[in-house]
Amino acid sequence: MARPPSDKRSRILDAAIHCFGERSFPEVKLDLIAERAGVAKWTIYLYFTSKEALFCECLLPSQDWFEQASRIIEGRGSIHDRLLALIELQNDIYTQKGPLIQQMLQFESSLSFSPQIMSRVQSHLRHVVMLNSRLFQEGIDSGVFADRLTAEQMAVIFIQIFDLRVKFEALRVKPLENHDIFNALLRLFGNP
Repeated sequence: MARPPSDKRSRILDAAIHCFGERSFPEVKLDLIAERAGVAKWTIYLYFTSKEALFCECLLPSQDWFEQASRIIEGRGSIHDRLLALIELQNDIYTQKGPLIQQMLQFESSLSFSPQIMSRVQSHLRHVVMLNSRLFQEGIDSGVFADRLTAEQMAVIFIQIFDLRVKFEALRVKPLENHDIFNALLRLFGNP
């Protein structure tokens, strides 16, 4: 059996991100996502096993994000320039997916994520940490960052700063600007 065209998968994901961003998880019906994506409801099941699987996929960084992050990390600019570019990229994704992350936290106890879905999320997050840790390791090796923390620890802290953005928004506290995040990371990771 041939795999369906990936353009439909992208349209479904875009529609789902939009729908989950506007309404709560329980309120979003697959019929609405299908209508917004311009596909039949059954088409969603060609790509996703359940509404929960689709929701989790919406939370994960796209292949495009990984490609952009890799270009930044492997780029020729200074560690500082690449860190700032990575902050901007990460902030963009959290701006787009923040409402979904808030819902995951809010409805966590009522969502039934299968072990396979949770394994996929963990694997994805691990991939993000390993990718980001390459920049931090380069910073440690070049003396830009102190070696008090490992590159992986720095990468996890980096991600957590953006998780705070979700909490700021949920509590209606102004989120940190990119330059504030950059300066905080330099103070935390830099040499004394």
